[in-house]
Amino acid sequence: RLQLWVVLVRSQFRIKIDHGDAPGRFQIRREILEVLGAILDVNERCSVGFSWTSPGRFPKMRGEVNLDAAQGVETFKNNIFAEPEVQAVANLLLGSQGFNKQTANGGTVGGLLEGLAKNMLFPDGGRNGFNTHYDVELSGVQLPQTLGVGIAVEPVATWRVAADLKWINWSKAFDMIRIRALNGTNADINSILGGPDVETGFDLGWRDQLVTSLGLEKALSRRVMVRVGYNYGRNPIPDRGASTSMPIAEHHLTLGLSW
Repeated sequence: RLQLWVVLVRSQFRIKIDHGDAPGRFQIRREILEVLGAILDVNERCSVGFSWTSPGRFPKMRGEVNLDAAQGVETFKNNIFAEPEVQAVANLLLGSQGFNKQTANGGTVGGLLEGLAKNMLFPDGGRNGFNTHYDVELSGVQLPQTLGVGIAVEPVATWRVAADLKWINWSKAFDMIRIRALNGTNADINSILGGPDVETGFDLGWRDQLVTSLGLEKALSRRVMVRVGYNYGRNPIPDRGASTSMPIAEHHLTLGLSW
């Protein structure tokens, strides 16, 4: 006996990013996945199966992001003042106190230079802070194509053994993601970045993954089943793209009971 199935999946969902300095929202309007599969009963004790899932091609994701760049600007300023060459020149011209030398109005030379730099480099002189809002477009995001085969065998009446092999095409799905930030609202940030629009990309470089699975089922009675399973799949994320905030487990062990 041969069983075939085709499934079409359409979805709409929103993504909310809550990341301290850059919270935002994105919405995906539509997405269609095709799933094909087949199961062939070779005999009463053996079945083989096949499945294929198409790549999930998302249209452009559009949303918005609010960015607070104050910490980045402060770090940039501190790094400049901390350069040994800059410190040496300051000590030579201003004495041992360097940038900390007091001015007539009670400030410091470093603070005076910082104010001059802001007025020279930034249209608003930093007076409106460094918060900005962008309309954002993400492209190149998609779900991976998958291909799987499996077999299930009942060597005796109360035991079933199953094995699966699945290929996941991560290298095409998580390859290059492009981000366009448009219509920046902060004139100072726009001056730093060369305009209100910014475009960048992330080369994720994920690897394809081959996942192997083994399962064992024991019927304790007509209603009670005990199951144990194990699968292994090498981490698809290369070392250069690994993140401590996204751990990937390569080995999985499962236990189950049904009645």
